[in-house]
Amino acid sequence: MATNKPAPAPAAAESALVAAPAGPNDPARIDALRLGEVVQVQVAAGQLLRNNETGTLFPHGAPVAQTVTVTLLRRLRDGDLVLL
Repeated sequence: MATNKPAPAPAAAESALVAAPAGPNDPARIDALRLGEVVQVQVAAGQLLRNNETGTLFPHGAPVAQTVTVTLLRRLRDGDLVLL
C-alpha cells in the first residue's frame, strides 16, 4: 500500500538552501570583495590565463595573491579564477 507524502513546504526548502555551505566562487563571496583588497586566487582547471599584474601566466595549482580589480571580479564571476 503506497502512502502519499506531502511535498516539503517552500520555507523548509529555502532554509535548506541557506544552510548549504558556500562554494569558492559563491556570488555572495565575490560581491563582498572590495576594490584594492588583496585576495588569494587560483586559476581554474583547464584554463590558460594571463596574470595582468605580472604579465605572466597564472601557475596551475598554486595560489596567487591578487589585488581586487574590475577584471579580477569578472574573471571570478566567469569561473576563470577560483577564490580561495
